[in-house]
Amino acid sequence: MTEGTCVDHPGESDLVALGRALLSDPAWTSKLRDRRLAEIRPYDQADGTRLT
Repeated sequence: MTEGTCVDHPGESDLVALGRALLSDPAWTSKLRDRRLAEIRPYDQADGTRLT
């Protein structure tokens, strides 16, 4: 892992991005599947507080 990075395996950042999407909009997968892209709520750093 290089300095300044938070993932050390290829593909891990994809999982981080997906986790963030699900934190901000739990219905993300359904909306994506149904092509309701305009309804998907973007990730906001405040969404990270949902983990605590």
